[in-house]
Amino acid sequence: MKKTRKEDYRVIRTKRDLVNSFFDLLTEKSYKEIKVIDICKNAYISKVTFYNYFKSKDDLLLYLFSNVENEVENEIKAKREEIQNSKDYVFLLVQTVYNKVIDNKKLLSLIFSETNALPIFEALTKFIYKELYEDYDSLISEDRKYITKDYFAAYYSGAIVGLIRQILKEPNLDIEKTKTIVLDLIAK
Repeated sequence: MKKTRKEDYRVIRTKRDLVNSFFDLLTEKSYKEIKVIDICKNAYISKVTFYNYFKSKDDLLLYLFSNVENEVENEIKAKREEIQNSKDYVFLLVQTVYNKVIDNKKLLSLIFSETNALPIFEALTKFIYKELYEDYDSLISEDRKYITKDYFAAYYSGAIVGLIRQILKEPNLDIEKTKTIVLDLIAK
């Protein structure tokens, strides 16, 4: 049986090496200073191989965020059985995304301070919107069904991404204080 490109360990390893190279370079240079050739040289991978997988360093960055998005989605699905109502679901979604942001705050702050992060925030908003929209029927009580799926998903996805943007703007973030604020905002 022939393996698909997705299943091939060599593809996974090559992408991982490019990602690691990119992270290493971000500790030495600004995002704008990093060139595709730098990423390739640091990973010992040819430019041709890089372009087999990614169109640009921005595409590599979007790939990183899609991986984080998949991790968040899997964590939420694993805990889905425990959810009783929309508030609990939104709370879990915010807490999961928040934890990923805090875990990667330094890297995210570096990237977002130097790039047009709009495509990443748009992708994140779409992801959260989709999650909320798909689970609308199980998340909202019958007496609140006058709130349409679109309004429900748009409100919460916008709020969550807005919180993330604020967290990334704060240079001296008190993680515990911020976590308390975020969770209080959702709980009310």
